[in-house]
Amino acid sequence: MSGTNATIVYTGGNVTLASLRCEENFSLLAGEITLTNGASWSHGGLQMAADGALTVQRAGASFTATGAVAINGAHLSAQNGALLSLPTLATYTDTSGCCGALFEAVGAGSALDMPALTNLTGNPTWAMNVRALAGGQVQLTAAARVTDGYVNFLADGSGSVVALPILATQSNPGRILSFEARNLGSIQTPQLVDGAGATFTLRTGGSLSLGQLNRSRGF
Repeated sequence: MSGTNATIVYTGGNVTLASLRCEENFSLLAGEITLTNGASWSHGGLQMAADGALTVQRAGASFTATGAVAINGAHLSAQNGALLSLPTLATYTDTSGCCGALFEAVGAGSALDMPALTNLTGNPTWAMNVRALAGGQVQLTAAARVTDGYVNFLADGSGSVVALPILATQSNPGRILSFEARNLGSIQTPQLVDGAGATFTLRTGGSLSLGQLNRSRGF
């Protein structure tokens, strides 16, 4: 079906697949897809409904979406050495229900990479969670602002990194951003100077970018 502009639609339920290789548009309307082996991709567009979930597990497993991506409110997880990469995703808004969306990388070698994501909007009611655990890394290297909503950032465990190297502003300081690092985890926000709507929690062994801050909501 390559070149037909078809859309492959998954309508719900939780399913585990060795891999997913789609040359057309792929739409996840509900449920969770877990990928466990080798390289997976969507070379057409990728659409995910709010509260849909995509999980990539195990070392050597990967998923990359190279077409247009629209996944507001969806959950993303890279686990146990897997890679989940969305190189074209530019904006994300958490439109999920209870209890907020989840972006995570769990386990050494795991990475959730969104190098074009410039605008992140959290959940207006619940807190969206962005977390790197047990050596995983969440790379948000183009995220310059959090435009609204509540977002919790957590890095927990040796080698765990949440990278926000150019995050500079939070457009609505009435919403709370929380940054917590512990157990040798690191959250990198070297350009965040005004943390008027942000709280920072540094626990044993954690690392936060605090030297440049001129104000915060609390520690």
